[in-house]
Amino acid sequence: MIEPTAHQSGMMIGKQLAALQDLLGSEQGKSIRAAFLKRGIMQLTREPPASARQRPRLRYFDTVLAGVRKELGGSLPVVAGESGGQKVIWTLLPDTGEWVGLPLPHPAIDPMALVGLWLGVLLLIALGAATLSVYFLERPLRRLVGAMGHFSQGYTPSPLPVTGPEEVRKLTRGFNRMVQELSIQEQDRGLFLAGISHDLRTPLTRLGLALEMMESKDPELTEEALQNVADMENIVAQFMDYLQGEEEESPRPCDLGVLFRHTLSRYRDRGVNIDMQFPQNASLGMPCLRPGAIRRLLTNLLDNALHHGGGDICLESGISSDGREYWFRVADRGPGIPLGEQERVLFPYVRLQHGIPVPGSGLGLAIVQRIARAEGLSLRLFNREGGGLVVELRGSHGKCPDP
Repeated sequence: MIEPTAHQSGMMIGKQLAALQDLLGSEQGKSIRAAFLKRGIMQLTREPPASARQRPRLRYFDTVLAGVRKELGGSLPVVAGESGGQKVIWTLLPDTGEWVGLPLPHPAIDPMALVGLWLGVLLLIALGAATLSVYFLERPLRRLVGAMGHFSQGYTPSPLPVTGPEEVRKLTRGFNRMVQELSIQEQDRGLFLAGISHDLRTPLTRLGLALEMMESKDPELTEEALQNVADMENIVAQFMDYLQGEEEESPRPCDLGVLFRHTLSRYRDRGVNIDMQFPQNASLGMPCLRPGAIRRLLTNLLDNALHHGGGDICLESGISSDGREYWFRVADRGPGIPLGEQERVLFPYVRLQHGIPVPGSGLGLAIVQRIARAEGLSLRLFNREGGGLVVELRGSHGKCPDP
């Protein structure tokens, strides 16, 4: 944009300087000299100004000087400098030995302003490119992190689109492949466990029916055999409950009060009385949970309390003072758990020996721990005042994700 203007300015100034050389050497030169100096059209000096020896090193002025030298034929020295804060093109008058200078018109666009403009444009382009790069890099990573979070909670995410840089695409393809392989293994395990369940429960049922129908001279022995069969069925059911994982159920707003009352009503129908204590004039809200999973969790807690604690079982619930958290706990009057064993009993097949044989397989609290982790609940065990165990779970209210 500037170069054509610089060429034109150099040609114009060169022609003007050539004309001045002719005019100032003529008979009318004295009057012309006086008029031009009075109006500031030109400048004259016997010695070249000191600033002329330090001409600006800008492409615009170099182009102007090249045009001036071309018009003057290259026989006379031509320099650029400053005089009175203005750029001036100087050349030598051979007839008088004086230096004549003509002011250099400013370009339509300041070269330094143009450089600043280009730098600003380049900076904006660089920032835009960096922003887009970060966005396109962050978007697949954000999807991948979200899918990992859902996968850790027991969900099977859909295959993620393979986008982004090569490293992110490799990571996404590896994650999709891992989820697919684990899903296939989960399906195979489900079929295997279903076969075990059928193969074990069927002969156990036949054995129980045979024991009930056969005539026995020892009723107590028959009753004990039937109880053993029932215990074996319960162990198989609990084992299957632990291995089958979470049900294919989507989280939704869950009224815990209604769910608790409905679960306890089943125990009351069996003649088991469980004390239930809810906060006065306060609601637990509608946290985002899977009702079926919470029902399984609560059932395992109550069954565990019945097996180990007998009667005097209490189900309590409440909310924090700021209303952000809710909690519920199951308390019994059993032997409790020593302080050093409260973490260990959450592992599968761990059973504490209190000197009293207790039915079960040691999977009840492990199932509770697995469901609590999947639902985002924190689990805490502590001994109850006066004897017994308290299992407390805490969660925070959150918005359910869009389906």
